[in-house]
Amino acid sequence: MTSADVTSSRPASGLERVRSSPSTGGERRLGAMAVTLPEVVEELLSEMAAAVQDGTRISDEHLSSLKFVFGSSAIQALDLVDRESVTLISSPSGRRVYQVEV
Repeated sequence: MTSADVTSSRPASGLERVRSSPSTGGERRLGAMAVTLPEVVEELLSEMAAAVQDGTRISDEHLSSLKFVFGSSAIQALDLVDRESVTLISSPSGRRVYQVEV
């Protein structure tokens, strides 16, 4: 595997891993179906939302997956949320803006 291959150490629940290979110009299937990054992220965030709604902690595996997908900025962003530094502002027209206080 080269540094250009993209994969996680294990797939998100219910999804199979796919490596993107520039040498072949596309995806190589590692299982029965190919998945895209948005699908993986949506599955990951859904699992995390379910954990929060159940009142349980977000697992280290989920945090590691976030860091793998988004880099270290994901952990910094979660820290801002934990410190209640993010406010959602909604207008009557339906526009939504997140205000971050650092």
